[in-house]
Amino acid sequence: MLYVLTFLACLAGQPDGRCQKVELAWEGTPFECMLFGQQALAEWLNDHPGHVIRRGYRCVPGREV
Repeated sequence: MLYVLTFLACLAGQPDGRCQKVELAWEGTPFECMLFGQQALAEWLNDHPGHVIRRGYRCVPGREV
């Protein structure tokens, strides 16, 4: 089954809260998603400077994204 790593990414320093929901396809178990999700978030943040993660992340059963 495909899972989706979801999180809310916001532009740092923006008082109006410009945020977007980000969904990353995750091929693995829910345990692996929770265990390695933080690493995937760090890689995403490295590729998207100026963003911060709000409210953590979730791994949910999903669809192709």
